[in-house]
Amino acid sequence: MTKIMTKKFEVKAADGNYDIEGETLLQAIERNFEKIARKAYVGNAAGYRLQEARAEYAVGILGGAGGCRLTVKHAGQKLANGFDGEEKTTEIWIYARREDIADPHVFEFKA
Repeated sequence: MTKIMTKKFEVKAADGNYDIEGETLLQAIERNFEKIARKAYVGNAAGYRLQEARAEYAVGILGGAGGCRLTVKHAGQKLANGFDGEEKTTEIWIYARREDIADPHVFEFKA
C-alpha cells in the first residue's frame, strides 16, 4: 500500500493565518478554494461569480521571502435589494517556495 504524502502550506490572512494541505501547492489550493475565498472575503453576502483564479510565484511578498500570490478576479452576486455586485480582484499570499509554483497557473473550476 502506497501512502500519499501531503504537504502543508500556510495562507496569510487578516484574521489569522491557516494551513491548507495537498500533494502539491496547486492541489492544496484547488481542494481548499472555498475556504480560501471565504477567509479572504471574496464576494458579498449572496456569494460570488468567479472570473479567474491565477497562482504565481512572487519574489517580494511575505516580508521579502517570496511565495505564491493567488489572484482571484470575482464579482459579488446580485443582492435582494437589486444591487449587482461589483467586479473586484483579491490577492491572497501563501507561504511557498519557488519550486512549489515554478510556472504561473490559471485554475479551471467547474461552475
